[in-house]
Amino acid sequence: MSIGIKFSVLVGVFAILFAAIVVGQTWYSTQRHLMHLTENQAELALAFDVAIREYAAETIRPAMANRIPPDEFVVEAMSTSYIARSVFDKVKQDFPDYVIKFSSENPRNSKNQADQGEAEILAYYRENPQAKDWKGILSLRIDDREAPEEFFVYSRVMRIATECLQCHGTPEASPKSLLERYGSERGFGYQVGDVAGMDVIGIPMRGVYAALWENAGQNIFLLTLGMVPLFGVIVVAFRLVVGRRLAAMARHFRAAAATGEDSPLALVGETGDDEIAVVARSYNVLAKRLAELHASLEQRVQTRTSELAQANAQLQKSQREAEEANRAKSDFLANMSHEIRTPMNAIIGMTDLVLDTELTAAQQEYLTLVRQSSDQLLRLLCDILDFSKIEAGKLEIEAVSFAFRECVGNVMKPLAMSAHRKGLELAYRIASETPDSLVGDPSRLDQIIVNLVGNAVKFTESGEIVLDVYPQTQTDADVTLHFSVRDTGIGIPAEKLRAIFDPFTQADNSTTRRYGGTGLGLAIVTQLVHLMGGRIWVDSETGSGSTFHFLLTFPRSASPPSAATVERPRFVEGASVLIVDDNTTNQRILVEMTRNWRMQPTAASSAREALDAWHQACNRGAPFPLMITDMNMPDVDGLTLIERLREEAESRQTAVIVLTSGIRPVDVERCARLNVAARLMKPAKQSELFNAIAAAMGGVPAAIAAGGVDVSPGVALPPLRVLLAEDSVVNQRLAVALLQKHGHQVTVTDDGQAAVEAVAGGEFDLVLMDVEMPKLDGLEATAAIRRRERESGGHLPIIAMTAHAMKGDRERCLQAGMDDYVAKPIRAVEMFRKIAEVLARLRPSAPAESSPTARQE
Repeated sequence: MSIGIKFSVLVGVFAILFAAIVVGQTWYSTQRHLMHLTENQAELALAFDVAIREYAAETIRPAMANRIPPDEFVVEAMSTSYIARSVFDKVKQDFPDYVIKFSSENPRNSKNQADQGEAEILAYYRENPQAKDWKGILSLRIDDREAPEEFFVYSRVMRIATECLQCHGTPEASPKSLLERYGSERGFGYQVGDVAGMDVIGIPMRGVYAALWENAGQNIFLLTLGMVPLFGVIVVAFRLVVGRRLAAMARHFRAAAATGEDSPLALVGETGDDEIAVVARSYNVLAKRLAELHASLEQRVQTRTSELAQANAQLQKSQREAEEANRAKSDFLANMSHEIRTPMNAIIGMTDLVLDTELTAAQQEYLTLVRQSSDQLLRLLCDILDFSKIEAGKLEIEAVSFAFRECVGNVMKPLAMSAHRKGLELAYRIASETPDSLVGDPSRLDQIIVNLVGNAVKFTESGEIVLDVYPQTQTDADVTLHFSVRDTGIGIPAEKLRAIFDPFTQADNSTTRRYGGTGLGLAIVTQLVHLMGGRIWVDSETGSGSTFHFLLTFPRSASPPSAATVERPRFVEGASVLIVDDNTTNQRILVEMTRNWRMQPTAASSAREALDAWHQACNRGAPFPLMITDMNMPDVDGLTLIERLREEAESRQTAVIVLTSGIRPVDVERCARLNVAARLMKPAKQSELFNAIAAAMGGVPAAIAAGGVDVSPGVALPPLRVLLAEDSVVNQRLAVALLQKHGHQVTVTDDGQAAVEAVAGGEFDLVLMDVEMPKLDGLEATAAIRRRERESGGHLPIIAMTAHAMKGDRERCLQAGMDDYVAKPIRAVEMFRKIAEVLARLRPSAPAESSPTARQE
């Protein structure tokens, strides 16, 4: 649609709106004028009616009263209403459409009876005694017509005066002639001031409306005659002045748009100073600029293309350098891990072997320090590798089903030794409503707890360290657990609370010198918590200890994990138990555990309280069948308490379980002499404590925990023929010593090719294969063995035993055909457990049995 058509439509709409306003204003003013005339007309007629009434009342009626007897009444000469109605009946003959009447709700003459509209006006007069007249538009029915009609009505009220009571008071007081004419039923019963009726003048509104519409039609006709030519003139003028020039510019622009990309835009020839001329000149300026830009565009494109090519080349170079640096970093970490783990394997392994021999006290102390330092160095190496994986985004979180309480108990147990060496109480509490079968990454949860509890042990000199776990929220699908690690250590300054979660940062540099550490532990914990979808924070005050909190959400396991606790015997339910521990936290945890097992615990904080509780139970005739006591208590220790208890005859049937922070040979002898059912290292796992209780109360002998370093295999294996493929002489000697110590026959090769040849020429039950070896590495040697087995049949168990501990190393070993993986430094328990698992999996007909020499807690 062209701008001319749009302008014409706009002008037309404006003209119609203008005409509507003019007609509306004319209608309004004409209506007001006509209504004013109608009102004046009605007012004049009513004034005439009132004048006739007043003349009749003041002149005619007195004159007639003087000429007739007092009890007579001449209606035609003395009734003002009769006289006025008679006059207006004559007038109405010339104006039949007008309403001229006297209206009453109790008239003597039925012609004067008020209709519904008139009755509403009479009610208005009665409700407003001061009102004299009423005017307005009202629908009235005249001359028995079917449809009512609108009238402009002007009425004046007639109220009863004293002189009116002669005819409208009571029938007895009325003239006889009046009664003879109208009877005694209507027109009576009035009092002074009552509304007797009203004079009504009604002028029909149809004449007013007809005049309005006639006037409006004339106005519309005249406006049309004037607006149509004016509209045409405006449209033609716009076309000549504006439209023609705009159309020419539009044709020019269309032609310019249709030209080729390389053609310059033609200029518009336009003169003048109006807006159209300004547009044309602006277009010409833009066309010239475009021509200039077009001329230089190709050169600019070439320049920019060259710059982009250089930038891309530089970016690719930087990317290659970053990838090479990342590979170099990964290779360095892998090599560092391998090179450090290889000698560490010998140091730790040989130290364990020596610690398992007869040593003097000094030698035991020195080698224990070597072992502890080795463990610290190994933890540092693992922290660096984990931090590197996190930085590279290569650390993955597993989702496996696991038994939560066993997981926490297993990780807290080894931490107890370092806490007990410093004289600290280490405890953990898991709320009873916490579900046990969960899905998550138990190894990473272990790592978080080890770091936080290890830090608490490091920075606490006295007091206790408590791990508390409870469900913050839980649904049928998952549970959000709140973990808190509380200590009574040195605390953290407020200004350092955020910084401690940064890498290589500690609250104070002096702590590094005093306590050691790299500052990586909390950074790794923070990243692990975030990777597992949780959050971590700390509450601390200098000198008052710290509490580290973290939240983790775990899905519920659809089926219990393999490590889930089996159904517990029910004979412990209802059994009373005496719990003796001077540490409030440990005591509360033990009470809660036993109460959850539906036992009836009684707590005592000292030997004296325990003996008092024992005597009270004996006096009731119900001595405790079980007592759980701490070994180390002030004043009277646990064993002394048991000695005093055993002096009484009632205690012979009481089973005793001792919780201890350390093992001394003399304590072992005293426990045996005092018939102690079980001795557990603190903090005791729930399953461990329950098993001890069940064994003690069920008559099954329970093993007593021993201290020291455990280097036993943990399972009994039949004598095996083992092929050891290892190029390091030190590691060869370590592995041979461990295997031969437990009755296995070992054949050693120092490269992969020799291992393949040995397998081909001999019979072996198992191969322990290093990965990094000359000639053929462990992966290539395994692949060669598996290829030969595909031709000849059979499957020889092969376990990787390597210092490669980076991400993907285990997967590469399994992909090459190995059956399992053990990372160096080798721990005897872990190695023999892996051997037992592989043999049980590949040879299910000959499962390993529990070793009688395996140590139990």
